[in-house]
Order: sequence, then C-alpha cells, then structure tokens
Amino acid sequence: MKKTKILNNKFRWVISIFLILILLIVTILGSIFYLFPQLKKQSNSNVTSVKIGLKIERENQKENSYKKSYGLSDQEILNLTKNYIGNQNGVLSTSYDINLVSKNLISATSYQDKTDKDVNNLISNFVNKPYLTVTDGGGNPLFYKGEYVSRFYPNPDVPRTLKDFLKNGPQNYNISVEKNPATTYNKFGARQKIQVKLDEYGWDSFVQMINEYMLATNLSLQRNRKASREEIINNPGNKIYFWMNLAEFVHRAKTEFPDEWKAAGENPINFAYVGNSALPEIKKDKKGNIIDIKYPVLKSKEINARKYLILAVNPATSRILSTEKNESSFYLANENLEGLSDEYIAAAINYSYAPFKLTKTYNYFLTGSSTNQNRYLAVLAILFSLFAVFLIVKYRLYGIVSSICLAFMIFVFLSIITSFNIYITGAVAFTFLISTFLTFLMIWQILRRLDKEVNSGSNGIKATNKSLRFGIISTLDIAFALIVVSIFTIFIKTSYLNAMGIMLFIGLVSGLIIGVLVNALIMWNLIKTETFDKRTNWIVWNSKRTNSLIAKIDLISKSKYFSIGFAIFVILTIVFFGIYSGVFGNTKLGINASETLANNYLYSIQKSSINGDWNKTEVDKIVQYWKELNISNANIFFEKSSLTNDSYNLLISSANKIDSTKLEALKTFINTKISAIGNEFDLNIHEILLNANGELINFGFTILIIVVSLIICGIYSIIRFGLIAFFVMWINEILAVISSIVWLIICHGQFNNGILGALILSTAFSVVDSISNSQTIKEEFGNNLNTKNYIFEIGQINNIFKKYVIESLNKNIFNIFFAIIFVASTYTLMTGFNATTILVTSMFIISNSFINLFILPNIWRLMYIKRYSIKQKRIETKYWETEKISEQTFVGINDFNI
Repeated sequence: MKKTKILNNKFRWVISIFLILILLIVTILGSIFYLFPQLKKQSNSNVTSVKIGLKIERENQKENSYKKSYGLSDQEILNLTKNYIGNQNGVLSTSYDINLVSKNLISATSYQDKTDKDVNNLISNFVNKPYLTVTDGGGNPLFYKGEYVSRFYPNPDVPRTLKDFLKNGPQNYNISVEKNPATTYNKFGARQKIQVKLDEYGWDSFVQMINEYMLATNLSLQRNRKASREEIINNPGNKIYFWMNLAEFVHRAKTEFPDEWKAAGENPINFAYVGNSALPEIKKDKKGNIIDIKYPVLKSKEINARKYLILAVNPATSRILSTEKNESSFYLANENLEGLSDEYIAAAINYSYAPFKLTKTYNYFLTGSSTNQNRYLAVLAILFSLFAVFLIVKYRLYGIVSSICLAFMIFVFLSIITSFNIYITGAVAFTFLISTFLTFLMIWQILRRLDKEVNSGSNGIKATNKSLRFGIISTLDIAFALIVVSIFTIFIKTSYLNAMGIMLFIGLVSGLIIGVLVNALIMWNLIKTETFDKRTNWIVWNSKRTNSLIAKIDLISKSKYFSIGFAIFVILTIVFFGIYSGVFGNTKLGINASETLANNYLYSIQKSSINGDWNKTEVDKIVQYWKELNISNANIFFEKSSLTNDSYNLLISSANKIDSTKLEALKTFINTKISAIGNEFDLNIHEILLNANGELINFGFTILIIVVSLIICGIYSIIRFGLIAFFVMWINEILAVISSIVWLIICHGQFNNGILGALILSTAFSVVDSISNSQTIKEEFGNNLNTKNYIFEIGQINNIFKKYVIESLNKNIFNIFFAIIFVASTYTLMTGFNATTILVTSMFIISNSFINLFILPNIWRLMYIKRYSIKQKRIETKYWETEKISEQTFVGINDFNI
C-alpha cells in the first residue's frame, strides 16, 4: 500500500513537471509565432488616434409633415450616435470614444482609423445616415415621404425611380415610424429578428404595400399557367427588398465595378447577387417538372452585399407584419450570417430616423513614433520581471511555478484580445497591466499563508495544504468582487469605461483559471513527496533574524499621529491649490481643469472651400501673427487633417470669450497676407463653448458604478466577514480616493476624463485588498470553535492587530514599490496615454498601502473593541440566559466535545 502511494506521488510529480514544461513551451512558441505578429499589425502606423468634431443640427420637422414631431436632447443624440458607431464592430469594440463636449458638439476619437480613407469613411458614417430603404425588384423605392407608391395606381407626380432616389437623397424615401422604432427584442425571443414600429400613417401605407404584393403574386399564380409556383414566388418583381445604405451601395457599384453594374442592367438587385442576376436557376425535365433549383447567392468577395441587402421577401409566402393587434410593426429577418449584426441594424435604423444630422466641424490626426504603439509591452516586461523575481526569491520552487503560470496567463489574455479583434488602445493596455497586477495579488494571496504556517512549525505538506485551502477560498471572494466591478462597468456604458470593464472581466477569468486554479493544482501535486517534509526552504524563504526585527515594529500605538498627518496633508493641498490659482490667475487653471471641465471656448478657423483646410505655410504665418496679438489664455494650435496631403486644421482654445475685434483682425490679416490679391478667403470661424455637462454625466455614471459595486461587495463582506468589514471597505475607498485626488492637485496634474478610468481600476484594487484583509482578520478571531462565544480582552485585540500589521507589512511595502515602478515606467513609455489615469491609479495604490499600515488597523481595532464591549454588556444583562441561547450553547459544547 505504501509502495503504491509512493508511486502515485512520483507519478503526480512527473505529470506536474510535464504540465509546467507544456505551459512554458506554449507561452514561448505561441508568443513568437502567433501573438507578436498579431500585435505587430496594430503598431505599423505612427498615428495614435484621430479626433473629429461633429456639430449637431436639428432637422426642421415641418418640412416632413408625414413624420410625427418629437424633440431630442443632446444626450439622447449622443446615445444614438454611440450605439450606432459602437455596434459597427460588435459589442467588444474598444476603438471609439464619443462624448458630448458642448451644447451642440460631439467629439469622437477613433483609435482604429489611421489612414485618410478610413477617416473619410468614418466621417461619412457620421454625416451620411444609413437609411432603411424598401425597393421593388427593379431597385425603385416603394415609399416617398412616408407614403407607399402604389404599383397599381402610381402617382405620376411622385419621383419614384432609382435615379430620383439618388438625386433627391435617401432621407426622402422613408417609412413613417415611431421614435426609436427598431429593437432586437421581441415577444418571441427570437434572434435575427429586428422589430420596427410604425406610426399610424406608416402602418396604413405598409399594409397597403403588403396587400398589393400579395394580390400581385396570387394573380400571377392564377393566370400564368406556364410558369411554376417556384418561378412566380421567387420572381424579383414579386419580392420586396429591404436595404441599409442603398445610396452607398449604388455609388460603390458605379465607381468600383462599372462593368458589372452595366451587366446587371444598372439594377442594384441584380448587382447584389453573384452572376448579376436575382433570378433562381431552375432546371426542368421535358415535361416541365422542376428537377433542381439554385437560388441566387449574395456577393461577398468583391463587395459584401450582405451588409447592404438585409432581406428579400415575398409577402405572399412570408409573414413580416406583427400578429399582435395592438402592435403596428413589422419584422426584419436578418439571415445574412456574414452581414450586419441585429444590434447594428437596429441602432442604424434608430440613428437614421432621428430628427437630426451631424456635420463635420474639424478633424485631425494625433501622431507619435510608430515604436510607441506597443510600448505597453515594455512596461509589461518590467512588471513581470518584478513579479517573477519576487516570487522566485521568496517562494523558490512555488515561485518558479507561479511565474510560469503568470506568463501563460498573460499569453492567453493577449491572445483573447487579438482573437476577438479588440483594438489595444491606451485604456485597454493600461487595464491589461492592472489586471496582470491583480492576478499577481491573487497568486500571492495563496502563497502568503506559507510564511505563517512555516513559522508556526508546519512541514511543507501541511503548510501547502493549509495555504491552498485558505488561498483558494480567499481568491474566490476576490473573484466575486472583481466580477461585480467589471460587469457594472461593462453594462453602464459611459465614455471609454466599457473597454476597461471588458478587460477586467477577461483578466479575471484568465487569472482565476490559470493563475490560481491551475497554479494551485500543480503546487498540490508537487508537494506530495516526503522530500518537502523537512525542506521547507525549497518552497519559501524565511529569515528568523528578519522576522525578529519586524516583530518589534509597533504601529498601532502610534496610529493617532498618522490621522493627524493625513489631515495636515489635506490642508497642505488647499495651500498648493491657492498658490497655483494665484500664479495662473484662475481657479480652473489652479486645479488644471481640462478644456471641457473649464468651459473653454474653442474656435475652428476654416476656409469656405470644400475641405476648408490650410497648408503648412499658411498656418505658420497665422500662428505667428496670433502670438503677436498676445491674448492671454488663448492658445492657437494646428494638427494634420490628412496624412497624404499638406492639409491642416487650425484651432484656438481660450479660457475666455475672444473679443470680436481680435477675430476681425485675424480675418483681415489672413485676407491681406495669406490669400492672393483679388481672391480673398471667405472665412468660417466656428465658436464653440465647451461645457462640462457630458463629462459630469460620465462622472455621475462612474460614481454610480463605484457606489453600486461597493454596496454589493459590502453586502457580500457582511455575509462573509461581518458588518465591520463593510464599514472598513467604505472608509478605505473614501480615504484612498481623497488621497489620490490630493496628490493630483499637489502634482498639478490635469483634471480630465482620465480620472474616470483611474477611479474604476482603483476601486477594483480597493475591493480586492479589502476582502483580502477581511479574510485575514476573520481568521484571527474565529479560527476554532471555542472562540465562538468568547470575549476578547482589549489587550488580546491589541496583540492581534499588532500581529496583523506585521504580517501585512511586506504586502503593503511591495504595493508601494510596485506603484512607484509602475508610474515611472508607464509615464515614460506610454507617452500617448492619459497621464491623469496613470498618476491617480498609482497614487491610489500608494495611498491605500499607507492607509492599510497607519490608519485602518486602528479603525479595525477600535471597532472590535466596541463590538466585544457590546457583547460583554449583553452577557451582563443576562441575555445569554434565554432558553434559545442556552440550547444553542449546549449544542455547540457537545459538537466541540465530539
């Protein structure tokens, strides 16, 4: 039996070594041959992003009397735009950041579009709405200004041909619908079905169309005896075609495929199908019976017609009207697997039918060195080296295993990102780095217990078993907290936080499975040999001299002084704020508020030509002249609006409204010194008052995410660790947030929307740290049954928290050290990313560590003293003498004796 056990243990050892080698080989080879080539595709340009300003113009609904009049707020328009653009690349899209920066101005930032063609296509997507158009088999629209154009009784005054459609614009050939008509949700719960709600006028017209087409099909079946039923039903003349962005499809067909367009008879229906024909190929025998039918197939190679032609349907054989009497709607069956998603079609329809349009105000590229694009990988290498060195030095064999598992987790994490075509923006890369750090903390949560068990005299096997049992339960608690934060961040979509939520969730899943569970399984199998019974130094480094020196540290007795120091720190911040405000002569500049938060004025200076841009010589002269005007707090700048042409956008940012005489002077200078004589420019100067409403809404949603996440995690903490843990979690979050904002003011960092991401990531770290601390303290007070109804004396509580501070000292010191290296490396290497996010996140981690060492232990201690004093009073009032409590005590004693 003993021999069998030894063989089993040796077999486990061999399997574990084999698994470690597999993880190592897959990580190395996978990174070389798959991951690095994929990441390189995203870094072959020196363009970091492109910014586009879009002016909101309300539609004059009186011109379209068939439409039901309704108004839209700027925020509603923003939401429609974000849903439309965001759903183009699927739910995992991280490529766009769209915000409202003024009353009638939307600012869009794209991290994906890096060529003139891509940017022009993006601007076209904003400006040219992808209207839903219904046509007949000849490509002619069936609706004009909400009214159905009858095939039996056509109105000669209604322009209804395809040429009329292209001439007058698709906005005139729409169905009359309700506000936000399209949705992917329906009572049947079916996917690939978009419900479109019509108003009363639109419903009557749509029903008339359906009835006429059903009648036409039935008449053909009755009168045409030579043609088969299949031929009649599938005849394009008896079908209705639903298009998205038909105008663009026709334009592409004419310009990119002129020969095929002519071969299709200049009919978009025919052109959409392979072979330029919408007719099915039907083979018959000599008697006229059908042998085989080949239905037409939509093109997908040269041009993906599936993204334009959504549905071709014969109303006589397919029901598209809603069967509900109280619903005036129809259903679009989206059966094109390689076409548009249901969510995009619904978002595009809602965007198109909303009574507004966007016009481009400015656009420009932000550039840097192409070598900067993947510099987050250099930061990752620095951080991984730090983690690996620490783990290997401290935990020897287990440190090697954990480092390999962490490296494999990073490989899997990045592979998931690239396989889902998630564009790695600065926010995505930064969240990835923080997620890696959180995974390291979960791994360390397992290994930290080894120190305590070895110091208490346990051998390697016992120490490992207790460490794994405690660590896995603790990491599951941590995983719950991270799931809560990431899910709320994903579904409360605001600014760029959706991308951060996705990264947190992916990091959590991969970190939990690989960094914790696989790692724990390998360690559990490695330890199953007698070799580790006496050689604990193989699995953990332990110095008695260091331990004795640390044991002399007593921070609890001096904690009141640290609270005073924190208050002085806050007062010092107010002093710095006053100094900055005095130097810059403005309170907004004193806190270094962003242009949007400071309500700055933005002036876009354009020619009245088609593109309105300037060349380099012109902008140099204009910038020099503006500097000579010496207007305080008004900065002029220019950015490239084209990568291939000598084309620039000219903008002025001012803390105050610029006097009209200065602007007139600028106009005069341009017309006299820049333009040619007799060819003066007709200048357009767009004045935009930036406001913080959009940012404040984003900030409000961020606070909502944090508060709801903390409430749910707090309730979980009450269930697992008690009410005190709930209060301490909130105190820790509030103090750390205040500290990080205070640091931002002292360093005169900019207050911008980078704070939002920093607060979300900081909250994720905070709940992880709080749950880890609560787990440790709970174990100190309830590690065996005979302490269940025990009253701890004040001296015992003091000793417990003195011991707790000593045990947590190395963790908090490491966190401070990590934050310092992190802020130095990211700030230096990730130069294109928001410095505010870097600074606030790093300062939060540092502040949290100091609070853990100097403030929170005393709060814990005082609360536990209060808790047991209340418990003591309850005993003194003979609360425990009730029959119910006596029975519980008796049962507890008997259970303990057993």
